[in-house]
Amino acid sequence: MRLSKPLSGMLVVGARPNFMRISAIIVAIMYGKLSYSSSIAFQLIHAGEHYKTLMSRSYFQHLGMPKPDVDLEVGSGLYAQQTAEIMRRIAPVTLNAQPDAVLVVGGGNSTIAFAHVASKRVYPPSNSHGLPSRSLIAHVEAG
Repeated sequence: MRLSKPLSGMLVVGARPNFMRISAIIVAIMYGKLSYSSSIAFQLIHAGEHYKTLMSRSYFQHLGMPKPDVDLEVGSGLYAQQTAEIMRRIAPVTLNAQPDAVLVVGGGNSTIAFAHVASKRVYPPSNSHGLPSRSLIAHVEAG
């Protein structure tokens, strides 16, 4: 499958249990396991829900994932505070990147926050009809 233009995406991970879910997708894209891998450009976003930097870095390395393009470094906190902080920090990132798709995994605070922000973002017209566009949101719960 050939895409007419590269698909831009954001792959989002926050809590450590979700690293395994997203790593399989990243590896498939990076190593050309998908027939259209060369037509996908992605940013890896790490919410930093779990605040042990060394442990997160170790997971990224062991799972063959690249260093995150953006680390929000949110840290721990109460559910509502953490979710709100993730939303506050990711909003300008999504606005600048204007991704075609956002992929979230699992069911943690970062999943809820990213999906909500992406669902509300409307970008300038980028299609032949001159209609505003939104990111496609994809969710993976299990491997």
